[in-house]
Amino acid sequence: MNKKIYGTIVGYLNMITSNLVAFFLTPIMILTWGDAEYGLYKLMFSFMAYFFLMDVGIANSIVKFISEYTTKEETEKESNYFALLLFFYALVSLVILSMGYGLSRILPYMYQNTLSYSEIKMGQNIILLLPILAIGTIFMNFFIGILRGHQKHIFINLINLCKTLVRFLLLYYALILHNNIINIIVLDIIICFCFTFLVLLYVIFKIKLTPKIKGINFVFVKSIFSFSGYMFLATIGFQIFWSVDSIIIGSILSTEMVAIYSIGTLFIVLFQTLSSVTNQIIAPEVMKMVYSNVDKNEMNQLMVDVGRIKFFIILLPMIGFVFLGNHFISLWVGRGFELAYVVALIVIVPQIFSFIQDVPVAAMYAKNKHKWYSITILFAGLLNCGLTIIMVNLIGIIGAAIGTTFAFVFIFVFYASFFYKKTLDFDMKRLYLEVILKHIPSVLLVSILSLIISQLGTLSWFWLGIQSLLVTLLYIIILWTIMLNSREKGAIKNILRMGN
Repeated sequence: MNKKIYGTIVGYLNMITSNLVAFFLTPIMILTWGDAEYGLYKLMFSFMAYFFLMDVGIANSIVKFISEYTTKEETEKESNYFALLLFFYALVSLVILSMGYGLSRILPYMYQNTLSYSEIKMGQNIILLLPILAIGTIFMNFFIGILRGHQKHIFINLINLCKTLVRFLLLYYALILHNNIINIIVLDIIICFCFTFLVLLYVIFKIKLTPKIKGINFVFVKSIFSFSGYMFLATIGFQIFWSVDSIIIGSILSTEMVAIYSIGTLFIVLFQTLSSVTNQIIAPEVMKMVYSNVDKNEMNQLMVDVGRIKFFIILLPMIGFVFLGNHFISLWVGRGFELAYVVALIVIVPQIFSFIQDVPVAAMYAKNKHKWYSITILFAGLLNCGLTIIMVNLIGIIGAAIGTTFAFVFIFVFYASFFYKKTLDFDMKRLYLEVILKHIPSVLLVSILSLIISQLGTLSWFWLGIQSLLVTLLYIIILWTIMLNSREKGAIKNILRMGN
């Protein structure tokens, strides 16, 4: 079995484990801290996303440059790049610490109408710790990005899996001892820095990449930051788009409403994580194909092939969530969180169109064609911000989900499709036809039968397990008999033979 298959398998194993950990720890946190304090915890973590903006888009360009240097065997440029970014992130760390302090000072003025005095004091303490966790995470992502450029997917996913398991064991023990939010964040910081150091050792001694400042000139630095400048705009847009809802809900409604919305966003993150596993594997390969000047027909075929695989992988949990998600949430966190299911459902379903766009996205960055797209993503973030403020005032947290979905479909589906066709000459009509529209009858069949299955039994973990098993078996049967083509079936049989 080749490295890509192993990397994908370990990646999905890590994804499943990390999400199981999140789902297991969340009700324990709510039980230990209460709805309001858990909502405060999630509200403060919404600000952490903005600390990551200080890397000005560099993080999203690491795989691109490392892939280019390794493909062209430019080892000196790679060492220079490593040294330059180490110095850059040291400066970013100082800026983030300053931001955390400044934010802690203005927090009372931001939430004086919705948070109590004790909640504000707790929030200030959290905000002072989060920059340290953000710094550790930034360096971890930096070193992981280098490994992705070298296509070390197995090690990356194994180290992430180990980190997930260690974090689960330590946080679970800390929570059952009724540790407060501050202690949990301090523990997270220690775990993060330990694993960041391990990844750094791998980069230095296994990849044998060391920072060297030799031959760095203005042209070299400009090439890095000019590419990353527009990535920075995209990063700002993404952070605003996916983080602003909780901040607005906290300032207009309450921490309890933030807690409910955060439960919904857990499922949104789950699907995005599921999608990102294959993206992380395929992106370096697509970039190398671009650098090798592969013709557009081959790229279009790869886009369809990858899109179909992504669609088949994501469709099962999406159907499961649509018909069984409300049962799961009721059993998982109990009464009072019913709106979380509606929030997640509104936001998740339209994302299926963007989940299958991996190849065009990777090709866009490889060809440096992301300027206007990055500006558009920033516009999407601002559009979502405006819509969320209006809709939350009108209909509460459901309004936040509706505003986010409208902005998402407008930018990441309609505009993105037009952009990939116009700028990169990808046949997006063919993508949606062969990946989604072609399978609508099969999806309707699975949906109708899943709806019937969801009505079986009573509300209990036992019956939810039975329903989930039946939906899974039903999907596998319809997938194999109707949806997969002969080439895809042959590939699966080959993988199974290699596994044996």
